[in-house]
Amino acid sequence: MRGKSTNLINFFKILIIMVTLEISDYNKEYYKENKEKIKERSRRWVGENRERHNQRNKEWRLKNPEKAKRSRERWEKKNKDYKKKYYLKNRDKILESREQNKEVIRERWKKYYKENKGILYQKKKEDYKNHPEKYLARNYTYKHKLRGKFCADCKSSENLEFHHINYEENEGLTLCMKCHKKLERLKNEE
Repeated sequence: MRGKSTNLINFFKILIIMVTLEISDYNKEYYKENKEKIKERSRRWVGENRERHNQRNKEWRLKNPEKAKRSRERWEKKNKDYKKKYYLKNRDKILESREQNKEVIRERWKKYYKENKGILYQKKKEDYKNHPEKYLARNYTYKHKLRGKFCADCKSSENLEFHHINYEENEGLTLCMKCHKKLERLKNEE
């Protein structure tokens, strides 16, 4: 009796596996034939249910941090220049938006800093280990104040910063914040 029930159970297990495989094959075929239709339906659903979609994504990322990280890394590898191209294409809109939402952005940064203080400290510590010359140069600049009294580019005397050209030699220029950002942006575009 026992042998027959075991054989029957094994038979049903095999049957279930076969049916599952057939359904899986059917799904693959269906997807191949209707790929565009499925993508369009998915895009429409996401458009109509944006909040729900974002919430589900957020919950998934919290439950699966490693998978989310790998997924993000794959996306970034595949779309290396996306951020750069997007920024260059929409620079004016982005800068205008930042200017309009200065206070909101500042509050978000404060909140982010409070929530991630430990992580940020660890990153800074690692960065210091990897690039001690940068920190030494910055400290030197702060201790000895800025070398120039005016921006080397626009001759402004407000919001002055020091732009390092060579960290080991502590060489650089005194620039105002706007010109410094402009220079960094040009450097990053190259």
